[in-house]
Amino acid sequence: FPPVEAPRILVRVEGTNLDVSVPEASVLAAPGKRISLKGGRLTATEVDRDRPPGEISVRVQAPLPAVLSILDRDPYSHVRKSGLATHSIEGKFDGQFQVALPLGDLERAAVGDSYAGQGLGNHESVPGM
Repeated sequence: FPPVEAPRILVRVEGTNLDVSVPEASVLAAPGKRISLKGGRLTATEVDRDRPPGEISVRVQAPLPAVLSILDRDPYSHVRKSGLATHSIEGKFDGQFQVALPLGDLERAAVGDSYAGQGLGNHESVPGM
């Protein structure tokens, strides 16, 4: 998946619960094709476990060709496999996405090879946040 660009990320940890909110963000799906993300949220409980249960939700607004280019990325290539001719497709996509799944290595996901990870090193704890 391409990197998510977000001007602001709010992280809250209470005990073993994690809540990451991303009010606005975007993804560069392909050159000239940007996808707008709103109200992004990742929640996880029992983050001290190896694969804590988590939930990811986000609202997506974008031109339909941009969304199709994300779905057509390797290794899945869903659009190419369907035989759909994307060069003639027009339209807009406006939808919400929510998935519950066990999360992998949270530390690696938070500070791995991502733009967000580069900003997570220096932070202050804010009581009650």
